[in-house]
Amino acid sequence: MLPLLIRELVHNRGWATEDEIIDFFAIGQCVPGVISVNVASFVGIKVAGSAGSSVAALGMVFPPIIIILALSSLISSFTEFKTIQSALWGIRVAVCAMLTITAGGLIKKAATDAPTIFIVLFAFTALLINISPAIIILVSAAIGYAVKFVITASKGNKK
Repeated sequence: MLPLLIRELVHNRGWATEDEIIDFFAIGQCVPGVISVNVASFVGIKVAGSAGSSVAALGMVFPPIIIILALSSLISSFTEFKTIQSALWGIRVAVCAMLTITAGGLIKKAATDAPTIFIVLFAFTALLINISPAIIILVSAAIGYAVKFVITASKGNKK
């Protein structure tokens, strides 16, 4: 979803910068709900205030609901066919590749110095040992705040 959001909202529409979308995406993971709806809501607020947020959220929710309702009765009868199972397997592999590319792009954009590389490694390791994503986000936020606080304090002492 993230590459689609970046392409549509940054490159095609110009409603936000790539950094803003990444920030919205990170915040969207911290609050309840579907990430794409949360990101759309944040962009909607930026572009057109509360009304924009509402319209953006509805625009992200209604099309998938209509498609799911239309396909839900058909999907269970088709999943028994070997060709459909093979196609779904291929789709899963393609999704893994897209997630990997997206993650790589996010890491390149976010991990620009030693503290941010440390946070990436911490988060990756924490996920591998099944620490709650909420805890990882909170600890990462605390690390980011502490690093920026130390950097700001050290610059103030040099003056």
